[in-house]
Amino acid sequence: MESGIDKIMPENAKGMFTIKSLVIHKVTFRFLFKYLLKRAVTKIEDWFFRPVRITVNTVFVVGCGHSGTTLLAAKLGRHNDILSIGKESNLFLPYKNSLYMSSRILAEWQDFALSDKKQCVLEKTPKHLYCVDRISKVAPDHKMVAMIRNPLDTVSSLNKRFHDLDLCIDRWINDNNQVLALAEKEQVLVVRFEDLTMSPEKVFGEVCRFAGLSYDPAILDAGETAYLDNETTSSNMRVRSRQVSRKITQNIDGWKASLSEDQARYVIQRTRVVAEQLGYALRDEPGGPLG
Repeated sequence: MESGIDKIMPENAKGMFTIKSLVIHKVTFRFLFKYLLKRAVTKIEDWFFRPVRITVNTVFVVGCGHSGTTLLAAKLGRHNDILSIGKESNLFLPYKNSLYMSSRILAEWQDFALSDKKQCVLEKTPKHLYCVDRISKVAPDHKMVAMIRNPLDTVSSLNKRFHDLDLCIDRWINDNNQVLALAEKEQVLVVRFEDLTMSPEKVFGEVCRFAGLSYDPAILDAGETAYLDNETTSSNMRVRSRQVSRKITQNIDGWKASLSEDQARYVIQRTRVVAEQLGYALRDEPGGPLG
């Protein structure tokens, strides 16, 4: 399912286009030209790939950014039977890697896991949400955990980073529409951030079973994860690496500290249809718009 990767959508704003698989999905024509050129090169290499013989389970964590993907991947990656990649590899994004290169790197991860006597390889790139077809060609037996989070908390968190409310709302809608498109697939497990933080033992137990592993309660302890805080990490991921090393606590309605009442109503208005399809009931009353 590659809608959003090669389907370029013109924006109403003059000279802007949307590519849903990009972190900042609104791009100029100049960027679009470079993107298409790079995509053309990787398409040539795509012809030479071979599917990877899967020797250990392979799990990809995806979802809209700031929905808890790093939290889930970091804690799950503490499991003794998991080889965690520990960074967003962008492995299957077509403008980053060809299928040929993706297959070679994934084969190396499989070898590393076997040599370490691990039963599972775990990777987290939120925008792999749009790469299911590409991943399936290389690793037909992969599994995918898709994180969702209510739009108010997600959009307010995104907005602290990008300072563009409409961009953040669009991203939440685009990415969660894609989650809805994938939700019925047998190889996809959808996890709510609110459930993860409210009942972490229960949710991680379900995720471990989905990944073909026994549950290890030690993954929830505070402590170092594969997402290290160092000088080579982006500023956003340095913040995340510190947050996910702590014990899990509930973090719901944090939007109230950064969104005004009018902004909250605007987010609700624009996201309501998708939010309700995901099971979130949004109310318009001041002081309590999230049901």
